[in-house]
Amino acid sequence: MLQQRLECLPAALDITDRVAGQGGVLVQQARHRQAERCDGCVELCAAVGLHLVAALEAVQAAAVRFGPFAAIVGHSFGGAVATSASVGAVRGVAPVETDRLVLIAAPSSMQTVFDNFSAMMNVGPRSRAAMDRIVERIAGRPLADFVGSRLLADVAMPVLVIHARDDKEVSSSHAEDYGLAGGHVQIFWADGLGHRRILSDSGVIAKAVDFVSRPASDTDCTPRAAAG
Repeated sequence: MLQQRLECLPAALDITDRVAGQGGVLVQQARHRQAERCDGCVELCAAVGLHLVAALEAVQAAAVRFGPFAAIVGHSFGGAVATSASVGAVRGVAPVETDRLVLIAAPSSMQTVFDNFSAMMNVGPRSRAAMDRIVERIAGRPLADFVGSRLLADVAMPVLVIHARDDKEVSSSHAEDYGLAGGHVQIFWADGLGHRRILSDSGVIAKAVDFVSRPASDTDCTPRAAAG
């Protein structure tokens, strides 16, 4: 089942493995197909049947074959997947072992993604409630639980969040929310690069490579729960 997931997703997720230090780096990018201002590529998800649980199963399959990882780098929806995968957020899908996370233009709150989509599509209260029930049935926990600052609050792992304040698809408030998890989460603002160009910017690439290559002793790994 997991292998089938991995084989059917390459058109939607780029999952590549390359050597970096002591382990590999898993790079995840949700490719947008006319998903203008969709805050998490909802149109893409509808087109290919991709949802968070299916993506996590694909990452788990990659981990079985290539892991453990020195880092997982995720862009947009791939960042939300990376966060959930690293902490085992979905029932029945084991956590993926990684030393670090790099989240680029990633949504933190799945509730907000659903809210924005529902407003854009004029989804009524009854239909919206049904959507939430389906998420809970598939994921084993309420949609409201999928918030980056909460998921990462108890994880002693360095996390780099890269975001542009002018991102029109995933608001910069998502990056700020990730930062609430604790001192182990570092935010790097890449203003002026929006949601897509941020991926090809040399400064962003250099920042991510430096973060992944840095010794663990150089990074504050204190989660909010431990600090409090």
